Amino acid sequence: RDTIPGRRRVTRYMPSGEVTIPRLAPVSVEAVGAALAQAIARHSGEQGGKVRQHRQGPFLVAQAGSHRYWASLASGAYKLTDIEASMAKETRLGGFDDALQTALDYVAKQGVVALGKDEMLDIVVVSAVRNVLAEVGQDEPKESFLSDYYVVFGRRVQGIPVIGERLLVRLDGEGKVAALERHWPRLKGVGEQP
Repeated sequence: RDTIPGRRRVTRYMPSGEVTIPRLAPVSVEAVGAALAQAIARHSGEQGGKVRQHRQGPFLVAQAGSHRYWASLASGAYKLTDIEASMAKETRLGGFDDALQTALDYVAKQGVVALGKDEMLDIVVVSAVRNVLAEVGQDEPKESFLSDYYVVFGRRVQGIPVIGERLLVRLDGEGKVAALERHWPRLKGVGEQP
């Protein structure tokens, strides 16, 4: 198997009692710029230095060494891609559990998300990229190996999954973060029952 499911998309779970609604903090260009600067410092370290951000349509974009960043001005979500990361190397990670732990360690060490009261990280899926080298006309592949792992997290507030929020971590064959997508809006609070 090249994937292990976490959260199920279809569920029969129905909370008992009142359900509270998370309220999102407003997003501003200044807040997105500050959050992007923090992300660059967090993920690019010394490469980050003084990085110039510029607006490109509905995004702020930046470059720090081999890292490329995009941040949505509408939602505050951001994406990091290491353009030098290759999917052509066999992974050194020991499987799904190792990939999950590596991603969790990175998220915790770098402070990628800050969980508030009544919030928890939710494992949505862990999957692997399988590379196959085959010759035309041959039934069996010449070579097959796992290269990268994708680990996707979600957020739960008071035990209820927050649909649409996610944190995706792509680990390359060396176990390093090759890409990261963070759509994790800041919560203003938890509202009353609708």
